[in-house]
Amino acid sequence: MARHSSRPVSTMFAAAQTSQLETQIVQKDEEINALKSQLVALANTPISSSVQRYLTADFIALRLPDGLTQPRKYFDRLALDKLKTSIQKVGIQEPLLVRPADDGKLEIISGERRWRSAMELGLTQLPALVKELSDEEALEIALVANLMREDLNLVEESDSIIALIALRLKISRDRLPSILFKIKNLRSRYRYTNTEILAVMTEDKAENSRILSKEAIADIDAIFAEFSMTLESFAANRLTALQKMPESLLEAVRQGKVGFSKADTIRKAGLSEQALSLLLEEAVTADLTKQEIRTKIQALKARSQLLEKAEEPEKQIRDRIHASYQRLRTNQKVWETPKLQKHLRQMEKLLQSISEAAAQLP
Repeated sequence: MARHSSRPVSTMFAAAQTSQLETQIVQKDEEINALKSQLVALANTPISSSVQRYLTADFIALRLPDGLTQPRKYFDRLALDKLKTSIQKVGIQEPLLVRPADDGKLEIISGERRWRSAMELGLTQLPALVKELSDEEALEIALVANLMREDLNLVEESDSIIALIALRLKISRDRLPSILFKIKNLRSRYRYTNTEILAVMTEDKAENSRILSKEAIADIDAIFAEFSMTLESFAANRLTALQKMPESLLEAVRQGKVGFSKADTIRKAGLSEQALSLLLEEAVTADLTKQEIRTKIQALKARSQLLEKAEEPEKQIRDRIHASYQRLRTNQKVWETPKLQKHLRQMEKLLQSISEAAAQLP
């Protein structure tokens, strides 16, 4: 493997690479803006005879490869009830955006909440616009649609961005985190360019080099830039937490029961599964602030330490006392130091008290 050096790249090469990234970011910006325009146009499409209606039973949630799904995995009950009330009063005001599937179903790209509400209300038909879209296009439109509404939680948003990049690179989403961490580390530690990053991965004989290219790395940067992030900040602030966070915490965030930063504070505490579960429940029911959660964690840890000491085996206590006595007995300076005489006399009284109590034992 090549030695990691901190040598600077040439100004000309760095400028060329920066220009390439800027070009791809501009292209991605144009692409996202085009998607936003389509979604705005969809929202403003009047429900008239020109918009075709389809049987409610023919719709289905978006299906994607490798277990990928719609960005939104949780639908708030109160929000659904509010939408149902609105539909009962004024009907469906915005058509669903769907794509046709091979099995005859219509996969929902935008409008799953409307579909769910309509099913609960017993509506038999729904207005929809049908478009032929690839998996990548469908996921990107679904993600942009949700981000435009600004109601995705941090876990759902992060999951969707990972899914989108995985689709772009045509790899399993399970492999992507290690690639992102590798790129982040090579940049932050050694200030490597994309060309140098690719060379290191190739020399490491990592399978990543088979699917990565300078263009692919630049495209990853462009995707993060469009969502006002960087690869480095995403890996440091979100990816690490997502990978280490227990499913119970992830699910609580997805369901809107607790914020991501609060859940991450609980994760970092290193509590037992039972203690974590109890703290999470209290954080949700009492709507604890982050500082209150930290205070609870300190109390739990202090109580845990006391319990551990109380349950300590007798032999360990006896062995420690014996070892301490041996160290004192062989250290002559301890007995000759005036400052320690007071402590020695206190220890003598305590030992005498223990001996007298022991003599009274049956």
